[in-house]
Amino acid sequence: MYSKLALSVAILNSGSKAKLVSTKVDCNNITVILLSALLENGLITSYHKDFDGKHYVVYYNHLIPLRINVLSTAGHKLYMPIKVLCYRYQGCPLMLISTPKGIQSHKYALQHGLSGEPLAFINFGVVMSK
Repeated sequence: MYSKLALSVAILNSGSKAKLVSTKVDCNNITVILLSALLENGLITSYHKDFDGKHYVVYYNHLIPLRINVLSTAGHKLYMPIKVLCYRYQGCPLMLISTPKGIQSHKYALQHGLSGEPLAFINFGVVMSK
C-alpha cells in the first residue's frame, strides 16, 4: 500500500510543480481514494480511466498549488488517537487516515471519533491569480 501511495504522490507532485495540464497515475484502490479527496476539495478538476484501464488521467487545477506529503511508510508507521488528531490537525487542509472503517479524510475521522494511521498530508495554498 505504501509504495503505491508514494508513487502516486510523487507523480502528482511533479506534475503540479511542472504545471502540466494532465498526468497519468496507476489504477489502484489507494489512488482512487486520493483522487476522490483531491477532486472533492477542488485540487484537481477531474480524473478518468485511460483507454488501457490501467491508469487514471488526472487534470490539474493550476489556480491552487498542490503539495502532498506521505506521513506513514512501511518502515515508519504513525498511529494517532482521536484526541491527538483533534489537537494537532484541527486546522490542517486535508489528511488521509487509515481507520478501521477504511481510508478516510481526517475531517470524517474527527466527526465519527475514529483513530488511525495518517497516510498523507495534502497541503494546498492560497488561490493564485491568472
